[in-house]
Amino acid sequence: MATALSRILVLIDHYLPGNKAGGPVRSVANMVDGLGDLFSFWIVTRDRDWLDSGPYCGISVNTWSQVGRSMVYYTSPGSLSYGKLKRIVADVGPEVIYLNGLFAPYSIRFLGWRRLGLLPDTPVVLAPRGELSPGALKLKWFKKRLFISLSSRLGLLDRLLWQATSPLEERDISVSIGNCARSVIAPNIPGACDDQSRQISRSAKRPRGMRIVYLSRITPKKNLSYAVKMLSGVRGDVTFDIYGAADPESYWHSCQSMLGSLPENVQVEYRGNLPNERVAETLFGYDFFFLPTLGENFGHAIFESFSAGCPVLISDQTPWRNLAEQHLGWDIALDEPDRWRSVLQECIDMEAARHDLMSKACTDFAGNWLRSSGVLDKSIALFRDAV
Repeated sequence: MATALSRILVLIDHYLPGNKAGGPVRSVANMVDGLGDLFSFWIVTRDRDWLDSGPYCGISVNTWSQVGRSMVYYTSPGSLSYGKLKRIVADVGPEVIYLNGLFAPYSIRFLGWRRLGLLPDTPVVLAPRGELSPGALKLKWFKKRLFISLSSRLGLLDRLLWQATSPLEERDISVSIGNCARSVIAPNIPGACDDQSRQISRSAKRPRGMRIVYLSRITPKKNLSYAVKMLSGVRGDVTFDIYGAADPESYWHSCQSMLGSLPENVQVEYRGNLPNERVAETLFGYDFFFLPTLGENFGHAIFESFSAGCPVLISDQTPWRNLAEQHLGWDIALDEPDRWRSVLQECIDMEAARHDLMSKACTDFAGNWLRSSGVLDKSIALFRDAV
């Protein structure tokens, strides 16, 4: 068994107390909470949240601070130089270095400096965080393909252990990087649904009406614009609430224009960014979760929706598949718009009794998955394999 003396140095562009960057922050925070008794986590990150121009309040910059079960080094803009990172690696003395995102600036810097022989040859685990899914690669595809090609030829991707969070992502890694890429399947560790959230009672669904929620970053990859298009012709009373930080602004402006053209029976409200600790209780207030994403390697919000008893309507570009057969919701191909509209209408027309059965199926599924997935053991095996 690993001991608390086993040190893991984590490089991630954004971390707690931030929440705007979405899944990667939650993935690392949950990993620290779940494995903190076995490993000592030392995290290097930016001093501000995604899209923010100023630093977090009350943090110490360019020094180590205790954050939960980890030590965190918040870097000010432009301060993560080669010399500073070399000193950090020397001071921490990690057994494993854990990179979050292949295209993330901190990962790129590290891989370049390592290739030049300027950093110790410590075992490296790279978690691509869904960046290699076909849908994600379609966005800025030329730059991404060029980067992967040049990185492979220059040896930046040599001697990496890739974390695949599902067989689907393992295939994506193999297709994009090559069959020689060594990967281990270790699912992301979901957050626990706290006792207070469990005590929230879900109100009955109204027939011929629904409360549906989009809860994710507002980016082209998450595909809010597609969700809006699918709602344009539905019948019945629909409440559609949107949560999330937007980037680029031009995409959000385009979505807002589309939202303004929805019929009067679809009431839309943008509710801003939602702190992670409020996600579970918020999901209890909706009948369905809506995310026609271009690709997810895990989808924390999807799993939290299951935990909250909120059936999901998502694309088939996530690990959560065959949902209709399990009464958990639907996973639909993005090239089937008629199917999306048909299912949305089915959700609106659904009686409360059927929705109650789906809601219970979701909570049962989440609990069974946590008990049977061995998710903590697989993460431990990932770091053992790296060493």
